[in-house]
Amino acid sequence: MGGGLIDDLKGVNGFVAQASPMEPKNKPDDAPKEQYANLKAQCTYMLAALVNKHGMAIDLTAVELPPDVTVSQFKQMLIEDLEQMKRKDADKDGKLKIVPKDEVKERLGRSPDFGDDLMMRMFFELKPVSSGAMPPPTTGLVKPFYPDLRV
Repeated sequence: MGGGLIDDLKGVNGFVAQASPMEPKNKPDDAPKEQYANLKAQCTYMLAALVNKHGMAIDLTAVELPPDVTVSQFKQMLIEDLEQMKRKDADKDGKLKIVPKDEVKERLGRSPDFGDDLMMRMFFELKPVSSGAMPPPTTGLVKPFYPDLRV
């Protein structure tokens, strides 16, 4: 969501790509700790894991596309966006990084907006829901991963 829009909405925080990575909710105590360069890298790796194991779906009947984008174009653009989410050389500390958005934009010839939308959605998979807060929606464009289905 654009910074200008966020400025006008009370109680809404924007996604800060360079923020520190978060401790994932529901993480087993004995799980190894991944080292990410920032929140965007963490969300990108989480999205890649879900996509690679077919852990999410998009309900195309609920997608509100820009007027100049067809469903077929949306699918193709989303695939292109996701294909550009690539690992970048780890830094000296061994933290996981991703290719910067400027490089992705140069390769695609456009901004990877649809892929960014899915990547930012992963924030809600990381952030614990505070008491009294509304949990993220479980219906809509991105269906949640259902472990019982053994996908």
